[in-house]
Amino acid sequence: MILADALRSEPDRTWDYAVQTGIKHAVIGAPNDGKFDITDYSHWRSLYDRYMSKGLTPVVVEGAPEPAHESYKRGDADRDKSIDQVLKYLPILDKLNLRTICINWMPYKGWYRTRNNIPARGGALVTGFYREDIPDTEPLLITAEQLWENLTYFLKAVVPSCEKYGIKLAFHPDDPPVPRLGDVERILINRANIEKALNIVPSAFVGITLCQGCFCAMGEDIYDIITTFNKKEKVFFVHFRDIEGTPQSFCETFHDIGPTDMVRCLELYREYGFNGPVRVDHVPTMAGDDNTRPGYAAVGRLFAIGYLKGMLDALHYPYI
Repeated sequence: MILADALRSEPDRTWDYAVQTGIKHAVIGAPNDGKFDITDYSHWRSLYDRYMSKGLTPVVVEGAPEPAHESYKRGDADRDKSIDQVLKYLPILDKLNLRTICINWMPYKGWYRTRNNIPARGGALVTGFYREDIPDTEPLLITAEQLWENLTYFLKAVVPSCEKYGIKLAFHPDDPPVPRLGDVERILINRANIEKALNIVPSAFVGITLCQGCFCAMGEDIYDIITTFNKKEKVFFVHFRDIEGTPQSFCETFHDIGPTDMVRCLELYREYGFNGPVRVDHVPTMAGDDNTRPGYAAVGRLFAIGYLKGMLDALHYPYI
């Protein structure tokens, strides 16, 4: 298993904490500053070297600058232009040996929470989603039918190049996994739909980011999900987190007190030979941290990383 942490493009104390906790790999994203050109090798090289200089090897690209990332999901007038940008940066990732892109199919609204200051253990704050907080509105910005059409168009255009350059697309489930969110519909909301998406253009380079919290929020059997998708060799990346509740009403939890047996999850990853990247996700905001980035506070990550490493060591599950 490759133990990584999601780190912003500019160094901050989370970079120091990652290194101090023994993390050697980074999940990175292209800066959304209007200056970064995802088709320019020198921009990626400079970003890559910034992490390497700290002793952190980038292993996953999670997200892209929104103007490019959104167009092909929305299917708007710039769709072909944005797909062309993807096709141009795949060989750049190949040169840098960046083999996995974590991608979502949530246009207009990405991962979404209606509350970000829910009291948890000891006064820590967690995020939550409550369906009643966001009423449906008309007209719809995008329908499920359009989302499927746009996804099909994208995959047919991009997968051949992914295969050519050896770049994996790891699709992240919709978060929250609800069929409608205000004025947008969603499609990657359950196991059946995710399997449908993986079969649009069957390829060894199309798989999933196994976000445990999302699958739990769907009401799916997380242990069967881990087993089945690993057997199919479709787990390219893992988001290690937990929630309590239902798709319509849930909140995040500390990694050690949620309803999911996290040790059993790791045992299953090990049993079925998962050796890809994993990162902790959506942590509580703890004392001494501010809540400006709900789910991604620095101190909460320290606890989560330490908890994950402790379990891996206890299970003798090799990681780097």
